[in-house]
Parts: sequence; structure tokens; C-alpha cells
Amino acid sequence: MIIAQGAEAILKKEGNKIIKERISKKYRLSGLDNQLRSFRTRREAKILEKLSILNFPSPKLYSMCDKSMKIEMEFIPGKLLRSQLDNNPVLWGEHIGKLVGILHSKNIIHDDLTTANMIVNKKNLFLIDFGLSFFSLKEEDKAVDLHLLKNTLNSRHSLVYKDCWNAIIKSYAKHFDKADIVFVTHAHSDHLSEGDITQILKDDTVVVATPDSLQTLNVSVKKYPVEPNKKYDVRGFIFETVPAYNVNPQRLNFHPKSNNWVGYIFEINGRKIYHAGDTDFIPEMNTLNRLSIDIAMLPMGGTYTMTVEEAIIAANAISAKYTVPMHYKRLLGERSKEAEEKLKSGVKNSEVIILDELK
Repeated sequence: MIIAQGAEAILKKEGNKIIKERISKKYRLSGLDNQLRSFRTRREAKILEKLSILNFPSPKLYSMCDKSMKIEMEFIPGKLLRSQLDNNPVLWGEHIGKLVGILHSKNIIHDDLTTANMIVNKKNLFLIDFGLSFFSLKEEDKAVDLHLLKNTLNSRHSLVYKDCWNAIIKSYAKHFDKADIVFVTHAHSDHLSEGDITQILKDDTVVVATPDSLQTLNVSVKKYPVEPNKKYDVRGFIFETVPAYNVNPQRLNFHPKSNNWVGYIFEINGRKIYHAGDTDFIPEMNTLNRLSIDIAMLPMGGTYTMTVEEAIIAANAISAKYTVPMHYKRLLGERSKEAEEKLKSGVKNSEVIILDELK
């Protein structure tokens, strides 16, 4: 049964699930149309999947097909907030601010925040229709998301707009997650950006870094110095440090071993993650295969760290379940894709994962 049809898609209800099918646009070139619809279908599904992991109040994803341009998701029963908000604008403003704050703290932009895309279900608020949503680290995108919400409220709920908006902003500030612990590998400015760090600090954040890094960081929160080859416990979060330095003669001055800079090994949700920091393939990596690492994040830019060929040797030595290359796209530019394919073909005992770049 068709329950709605918009510019982007047709919504059908079958039992307790919704089937969303993105419809073709005849005014677009066929190839471009398919490409756009396929991309948006995958992106929406990826966001719904992420929200489900976060236990966020939104429809659960059941399935996705980017060939038929269909998404199957949970049907959320209830009433649209636009019919309920005026009865208690402060209460619902607090709910809205909380949900949008959580979304933005996870770098998810809804891009269509209206009370027609919010459902009241048993006194709980759910967000729906993530068809225009995307991931973004940019504060400007989060500000635009809020600005559009503000304009919508002023237009649709003008009598209660001020009270509702004030409640939204207060709740948003309260629930916009900031960091409990910030980890810094070394003192170079592209890894130690005081401006970026300041944006994610709260009163009780702890910054973990090498002593020389902490000396350059002018922040008023607690600082926790670390050195290589140690195990630490910060607020119950246990992690290890691994040396990070250059051995290639042409790169020795960039990351000298004597600086005692570090990589980290974290254990999160039962998975071990190795963030190598800025480093070459060093002897210490030959022992990491004993740790059964799940994810190894390795630099492969070649100018200041390992080349692709060296990263392949390192990945095979570490034998992580997954290997994720990092610190290479700006350095390699148009050669990035070639480097990624070379890494995939050269790594034999680990699955290479290429992360999507947030833009």
C-alpha cells in the first residue's frame, strides 16, 4: 500500500515495514540518474545502519538494494510531531535538541529537520526520512541543519516558536557529545591542532599525548603524558603505546626515534585497534602479530612515513584482521587510487578497508 510519494521516492507499507523506492527522473540522463539514486540509496542505508548501532530512535534498516533502489526499514507508528508540538513546545523542544545534538556529535546531518519528519510514539520522539542525510565534520553543515530547523519552526509553529527554540538550543548543547579522552600521537601541527582539539573538549576531558606535545597545547583540561612501550589506564580505559619513528635514512629527521613519539593500541568493544601514528615499518611491528589485532591503521604517504610497498610489508607482518591505510591522500593526490589497489593486491593475510572520506 502506497502511503506517501515525494519528489525523491515512493513509500509503501507492508505489514510492519516500509519499502522506500527511489524513482527515476526523466529529466536526468539515464546513467547519471542511476548513479545518483544508487549513491543516495547506499548513503541512506549506511546512516540508518549507523543509527541502529547507536540505538538512536529512528527506523531500523532491514535491507538495501542499490540496483532496484529500494530500502526496507522499520515502520514507526505514531503521530507526526507537527500535530503535537504546540501542546507542549518546551517538552518537545527538549526532545528535538537532544536528538539533533546526538546526531551532530556523530557527524550526521539530517538535512530535512521538520516536525513532519518526527514521530511521537508512546511519549518518545523518533526521527524519520534520512533520504537527504549525509556525514560531515564541518561545523557549517551542522549550523545549516539547525538554521533550517529554526526557520521551519518559525513558519509552521510561529505561536510557540520562541519557547520551543530556546528549549532546543539548551538541550542540544547538553547532549552534543564531546570527548572524554583525546589521544595525540606527536607534536606535528597536522596531528596536534589546538583549534580542533578545543572544539571537542569539555570540563573533564583528558588529553593523552607525549610530553613535548602537551607542552605546546594551551588548554585548561587535564593532561596525561605517555611514552612508548607502556600500558596505561585512564579513567578505566586501558591502552598501550607503541613506538612511532622513521628508519629510512631519507626520513630520519621527520620522526626521530629519540623524540619518543607513539602509536596506540586500544581495545574497544572487544576489538583491538592499532593506530600506528607517523612511522616507518619498524622492528617493533614484527611482534604485533602476537596480539591478534583486529584493525591496523597504517600511514602510507611515502614522504614522511611508509611508502605503499613498506606498508604492505608492515600489514603482512602485523596480520590484523583488517588493514586501514591513512595519511596518504593529500600526499599522493591522483595517485591515491593506484596506491590503494597496490595495497589490496600486496597484503595477503589481512583484508584492506578503504575508509570513505568525509567532505
